[in-house]
Amino acid sequence: MSDSWKDPQFAKTYMDNASDVDANWYEHSVNTASFWSLIPSDTKSILDFGCGPGDFTAQLKDNGYEVDGCDGSPAMIELAKQHYENIDFFVWDGKTACPKQNTYDVVMSKLTLHFIEDLALLATNIRPVLNVGGSLLISVPHPIPTMPKADGAYLKQVHYDTEIGTYGMHVTMIHRSVQDYISPFLDNGFVLTGIVEPSIPAAVVEKYQVKKEYAEVPRRLNLRFEKAA
Repeated sequence: MSDSWKDPQFAKTYMDNASDVDANWYEHSVNTASFWSLIPSDTKSILDFGCGPGDFTAQLKDNGYEVDGCDGSPAMIELAKQHYENIDFFVWDGKTACPKQNTYDVVMSKLTLHFIEDLALLATNIRPVLNVGGSLLISVPHPIPTMPKADGAYLKQVHYDTEIGTYGMHVTMIHRSVQDYISPFLDNGFVLTGIVEPSIPAAVVEKYQVKKEYAEVPRRLNLRFEKAA
């Protein structure tokens, strides 16, 4: 994870802007519903991995799930604790065993894995956190629109600097192919059970005057893995 996320001012600026529905219309009006569609119907407990300031975690809580949140940034966790006192938040970046003894039906990770270097290590450390038959759900930038950042080399893992949102915040991300997002989990005790490349509904295209060339390319890759026996 980029050190930027651990800076308190950066975290505060992110929190203040990420909840803006119009500025972040794709995430709020397109991707969130797509990601939620992958949650198994019998899910009761969820860990929001990479929860940031906790707004998505709070949505899960409001929808009746037993939910905790974790993030590798102490600054983000402090903000989450300040704003959502009824949720248990803790610092964890997935590089080591989880500091909590809890287990969950689902671990959800929205827009976090493209900051993580070692997905195989993450897969190893997440497995014990899941109940038997539990699911890992991840949402990452689709590699088609990030491919130009890799100079068109789709299969090459490349670090690149980019702006998040439209509020002047720059971070370093990792471009990966679909294969490189999936394989580390298949190799470490998971089975792929769901995949969604969300399309933009016509009403959203009209409301935000989305250009045709933008709407025709998937912007997120949403995956569901089940913990193998």
